[in-house]
Amino acid sequence: MGAYARAAAQGAIAGVLGSVFQAGVGLAFDRLVLPPKQHNNIAPRLIRRLAQWTGRRSSAPRDWTLGTLFHLGYGAGWGALLGLARNLTGAGPLSLGGIGGALVYLAAFSPKGAGTLTFTEPPPRARSWRKQASLVSVSSAFALSTALLDDRLARRR
Repeated sequence: MGAYARAAAQGAIAGVLGSVFQAGVGLAFDRLVLPPKQHNNIAPRLIRRLAQWTGRRSSAPRDWTLGTLFHLGYGAGWGALLGLARNLTGAGPLSLGGIGGALVYLAAFSPKGAGTLTFTEPPPRARSWRKQASLVSVSSAFALSTALLDDRLARRR
């Protein structure tokens, strides 16, 4: 396997594990910080929103199953990108994780992010400080944990 393919594969593995860690951080925010009707179950809400747009009814099992697959898939994709970035630049995990966290937040929760544009999350100006802190934290937790795991996997080789 070539160096780039290996870096992407290791990053994808790290990204799946990082997405599991991210879910734990989101759950902690749900329980400790967010008010009762606000939560971080974003992927199932995204699937429900997309189903509504296509005229389908909500189905909790479908929303959670497809939401989980989406969550793990984007974790693998972002992880592969972080693995390639590490391989190409030699940057450390903290800098890659910081940049990665900012990019994940921008892609998902900024005014032009997918979560905001699909109305899965309200725009930043309409969020409570708690919800905003939660979204920044889950994005950062994902990217930092993924970059650290990827670095660890790369060092083991």
